[in-house]
Amino acid sequence: MEPMDSLDALVLMDLDGNIVQARGPLYNLIAEAMRATDETSMYKVLPSEASELLRINLMQMTEEPTDLHFDFDLKAAPGIRCSLYPMIKDDVTEQVALSMNTRAPVCGPDEGGYSSIARYWDFVQLSNDIIIEYDEDGTLTYVNPMFTEVLGYSASEILGTKIFELLADPQARIGAAHGMRRAAGEGIHKHKMVGEFLKKDGSTVMIQLEAVHIVRDGEVKGGHTLMRDVTEEFQKKKELEDQKESLEKDTLDKQQKLEESERKYKFIVQNAPIGVFIMQDGKLVFVNDHMVKVGNYSLETLLRSIPFDYVGDSMREALKDRMEKRLRGEPVPNSYEMPIISADGRELTVEAQITATTYNGRPAVMGILNDVTEKKLMQRLLVESAKTSAIGQVASKFAHEINSPLTIISLSTQNLRNKLDPDHHQKLDNINAQVAKIEQIIREVVTYSRATPVNIEKVDINQTIRSVVEWIQAQQPRDVEFEWDLSEEPPICECDEYQMRNMVFNVLITDIETLEGAGQITISTKKDEDILTIEVQDDGPHLEEELIPHMFEPFSLSKRTDQNYGLGLLVAQSIAKIYGGDVEIGNITSNDESSTKGRYVRMTISSTRDE
Repeated sequence: MEPMDSLDALVLMDLDGNIVQARGPLYNLIAEAMRATDETSMYKVLPSEASELLRINLMQMTEEPTDLHFDFDLKAAPGIRCSLYPMIKDDVTEQVALSMNTRAPVCGPDEGGYSSIARYWDFVQLSNDIIIEYDEDGTLTYVNPMFTEVLGYSASEILGTKIFELLADPQARIGAAHGMRRAAGEGIHKHKMVGEFLKKDGSTVMIQLEAVHIVRDGEVKGGHTLMRDVTEEFQKKKELEDQKESLEKDTLDKQQKLEESERKYKFIVQNAPIGVFIMQDGKLVFVNDHMVKVGNYSLETLLRSIPFDYVGDSMREALKDRMEKRLRGEPVPNSYEMPIISADGRELTVEAQITATTYNGRPAVMGILNDVTEKKLMQRLLVESAKTSAIGQVASKFAHEINSPLTIISLSTQNLRNKLDPDHHQKLDNINAQVAKIEQIIREVVTYSRATPVNIEKVDINQTIRSVVEWIQAQQPRDVEFEWDLSEEPPICECDEYQMRNMVFNVLITDIETLEGAGQITISTKKDEDILTIEVQDDGPHLEEELIPHMFEPFSLSKRTDQNYGLGLLVAQSIAKIYGGDVEIGNITSNDESSTKGRYVRMTISSTRDE
């Protein structure tokens, strides 16, 4: 079969000579010469001699479908060879293909009587792809039936239209025309593209095309194009892209939500009012802010140390054993109470909730720590308060029952003193002194057990101490000299002034009672951040070392003097603990190892109070 551009004209006709489709420069030349471009009959397009030859050959082909040939001349194109080929379908000749050539004749029939041109024509006509041809300026000269099926235009409606005008996008039309000119200039014979084409009904269809330009001497003389409807493929591709975009957006949204959730979780954990930690390989790998506050250790110290070092001796080994069992998956308690040592050496009580977890993909232990030191202290104070309340009820009745006989004894000794000789006055004075001592003990018991309303306010502790000393000096004149070492800046404390006066009063009275005569008492105050220290020192004899641990027990007795210390120190200690402090007692040591004098009572309280 010869090349496509060797065919000067190819016309598809019905058996009556009506043109179905036509293409080629020779056909255009004949139609223009006869001024019959709008005719649909080949008989009226060809010159009369050629028309008669065509009619005779068509009649003969109708009777016997076979390839036929005849020649005729045109002034502009002499020696034209015409060949007729029957287009047979289901053993019936439906149409006839007419080829006209001004050069060598087209191939004759193949073996079996079916010509190459007929075979080619069948291929073009029955193709599932669109096949078009166009001239040098892109004007359509031929379209196969699939063009009509896909785009809706018939051949008579579309032939003569520039192919670019069918593109839906105006910018694409300009680009396609420019591309055709560029192909001519650069000698490009082929190009591919995908574009949106207009259908006859106004809708659009996505077409993938491969154009072959016929370029001679740097000019496009025409070309033919294979086009394929890829709308469904394009839609599926777009759906997949939309699904991908939707999936990516959904994934991004979920990732953002996850990141936001993680940020909130981290914020909650980091700022939680309880300690949170993670331990891995025997070391702390994460602690939150409150965990730092619990023991008052720095973050750097915690993250480079072994956590068991902070656990009290009584629990350390047991805790290690539990951790090892937990990591092995053995059942152990999740919740327990344990002591830990703070940075300043205090032993705190904490409640721990421990569970096995993973951290950075490896086994770890996570714990929640709650400092219950204050809670335990309050529980103890509540128990002590309950005991004190019970003592108070007994003390009130006891005081009422005892005070009356004591009053009678005191009055009786006074009467006797007025009546008896002075030689007996000393004995009566001794009796009155013992009565006064009993009355003092009763007052201490009642004071210790009495519940009073608390009024928190800002109190100048220096002023409070001075007023207590002035009252003591006025009520109990003794040969005791007071020295002062008070802080220059008044130590202000948020407290109940009555409780502060009571605490200082009980310490001073106990100190004066145990001086064993004249002496000197030095009172000092010092404030360090929110810790207030009040210290009372005297030059009395050293306390027995074995007595010191029992000084806060009611009526602790000195073996050396047979003197008891009443409830004063216990009352002072109880008040100090209410304010987060304590009372400490001891002997003053000096460079003179032989010295047996000098004692101190040190009271510490918090100067600020949580609401």
